[in-house]
Amino acid sequence: MNAASKIDAILSAWFDYIALDDYSNARVETNSDKVKQRGIKLVRDHLLIEQATFSELQQKVNQRQNTPQEVVWVLSFPQVLDVEKGKSYLCPLFSLDVTSILKGEYQAQGWNLDSLILIEAGDNLATFLGLDDEQCEKLITKDGLQRFLETTFGLTFGSYQDWMEQVDIPRRSRNQIQRHPYLFEFTGGRFTGSLRADLKDIKSSSQNWSKGHPAFEYLFGEPQFAKDEVIYMGAFPTHAPTNSQSKALKHAQNRRNF
Repeated sequence: MNAASKIDAILSAWFDYIALDDYSNARVETNSDKVKQRGIKLVRDHLLIEQATFSELQQKVNQRQNTPQEVVWVLSFPQVLDVEKGKSYLCPLFSLDVTSILKGEYQAQGWNLDSLILIEAGDNLATFLGLDDEQCEKLITKDGLQRFLETTFGLTFGSYQDWMEQVDIPRRSRNQIQRHPYLFEFTGGRFTGSLRADLKDIKSSSQNWSKGHPAFEYLFGEPQFAKDEVIYMGAFPTHAPTNSQSKALKHAQNRRNF
């Protein structure tokens, strides 16, 4: 196998791994305590949360407030299911941040979805709609939820509840879709988009590599043993040298005529 073929094989393996990693991290186990389905309703354009459910989630948010791992809860709908090894998973199509709602006062009349921020849409959409990287990048996510849903799914609707009840999810059967909203704890988006782009650039320019190129040497070069850094500490029997002193000693060792 020549160098170019090796590069293609390595990059293909990376692309496969990224796709698998993205998908596995874009799901949340249905029975997890990070998911809330009961007490959550969508009525026209409003999210309704039963007061007991609201109080429970508000307590979770407040307990983690002002900590390094501050909790973020999001809304998605409908419930798109996946089953693997006897476990059921929810695959969110998008995520609307409801954390500010849970930090505020309870509203029996609910909250309008247009007041919520769309914070992620991508991995599962790519899987279910068969989108490539370029198509994912062209998704309209900055003009609000309604515009995003209309342009992505090609479906006009009177309310978000109507959309949830009518939308078709390609590559998913009817029994894998439950037309109800749910909340879940958001653990952050995937950070593989930039890596995927970098790997595509590497693949497109791999024909221009030559011996001595950093990428070529990394993949096919001879490993070089690290040189041990030795500093003789006899001059410092009781006090270790400072950083600047250590640098001076290293410099002196590397200068033959010093």
